[in-house]
Amino acid sequence: EAAAQDAQEKQDAAQAELGAIKKDNERLQDEVKKMGRENKETELKKKEIETKLAQAEERVLLEEEKLSRTQSELDDMQRQLEQKQAEVNTLQTSKLELESELKKTKTELDSIHEKELARKSFCGIMSTFS
Repeated sequence: EAAAQDAQEKQDAAQAELGAIKKDNERLQDEVKKMGRENKETELKKKEIETKLAQAEERVLLEEEKLSRTQSELDDMQRQLEQKQAEVNTLQTSKLELESELKKTKTELDSIHEKELARKSFCGIMSTFS
């Protein structure tokens, strides 16, 4: 009878250990399921972030292209401005030269008028003597 009781106790202990192992197994399976859900959620978030990153990179690329075009346009405008400034400088120099030439010509013309007046006056005086 002691052997039967000992066998029963061993069987009960084995049953209790088996029950504990089953509970641990269920807890571990629940944890694995939970981790699987978390992993799927993490994967979805990762894909969402990767999509946002790709979109942001595309926007950055577009903005860089726009910036490059704008910089090119600005460089062109700067060159045009420099060309126009050179033209203005040339025109101002030409204007000053023409004004100087006009002044000189006017002075020469005034001198010629004065000589003509003097000659006419002299001729008038001489004609009174004849």
